Amino acid sequence: MSVWSTVSWVFRDDITSAKLQAMSNNDLYLRDRLRFHYVGDETERSVAGTTETEIKFFRMIKHPNAYNLRLLRFFAELRVSAASTGTLRIYLDGAASPSLTLTTIATAFELLNGSIDVSAWADGVHTVSIRLLNSTTATTINRLLECYVEVV
Repeated sequence: MSVWSTVSWVFRDDITSAKLQAMSNNDLYLRDRLRFHYVGDETERSVAGTTETEIKFFRMIKHPNAYNLRLLRFFAELRVSAASTGTLRIYLDGAASPSLTLTTIATAFELLNGSIDVSAWADGVHTVSIRLLNSTTATTINRLLECYVEVV
């Protein structure tokens, strides 16, 4: 559906005091846990009307040889085309209910964020589905979506 990019990881073994200070200044090092950019997408996608529609999708793993995943933090730019409420919902592993819902009434792009606790996830491959809808026949538009992972 869209092109996702990943960025390099910084491992705890590579952390020097200078890097640690820089990471603290940038809110990447968070008291015994680290936060990394996992995926990002700047493809503008839109949905008109009240039918919830998947616009972006990705898969990720939780595995003891990879990292101890604790939290997913999402940032999204969202706007609506006319007076209405635009909604972005994030579903994990095909669940019937969203794990995170972000809404806006702004007609200019608004940066929203929220997080999902995934510390109880079983090891394996997991799916993340991003869906949009609107409260009326107006259009909800998503431009930027980023996912950060927080590990212990």
